[in-house]
Parts: sequence; structure tokens; C-alpha cells
Amino acid sequence: MSIEHKESVKWFEGYRAVCEFAKESDSKYIYICDREADIFELFQEYVDAGENAPDMLIRANRERKIEGGGCSWSYLETLEPADTYTITVPREKGRRRGKQQSNFDLKS
Repeated sequence: MSIEHKESVKWFEGYRAVCEFAKESDSKYIYICDREADIFELFQEYVDAGENAPDMLIRANRERKIEGGGCSWSYLETLEPADTYTITVPREKGRRRGKQQSNFDLKS
């Protein structure tokens, strides 16, 4: 089945819209996606968009082989964080657990 007939087409439509918006601006854009967007065709869309296209940040759904050998998650474990953030995660409605602090590292 063609990607245009799948629910994942929303990720392509969103990225293409950001690309069009970015053409009209001097700002740098980053398209941020959930793990549903961890699909080869969307990565290819990014490559095809060219050098000045918006970057992508996609929450990984699976380990990926990377250029030069190895795998993505194993490689990321070897990197030092560029920055560390703490966010407050609000309490879920109907749950006893209160809000929580969550820490995450930004690596690239």
C-alpha cells in the first residue's frame, strides 16, 4: 500500500508544510515528531528536501543501523549530553500519583 493511503501520511503533510513555511523565513526550523514518524520514507523526504530544509527530531521507535557501522542507540550511549533538562510532568487525571520531575539529556 502506498504511503499516501496510510495514516502516516500526516507526517509527510506536516513536514512539507514546514518546508513551505521555512522558504518564506530566514529562521531555522526543526520538525519534531513522535515515534509514529520513525519510518524510512520520511527520512528519505528529508534527504530529498535538500540542504536548506528544516531539520527533523524524531523519537526513535527502533534501533537503526548508522553510517560507518554500528547502531543508533548504542552510538548515542557513547556521547556526552550537549545539555540536560528537567521538566515537570503533570499528574494524570484520576491517578493518585502527583506531578513528577523528569530529567532528559540532549545528545547529537
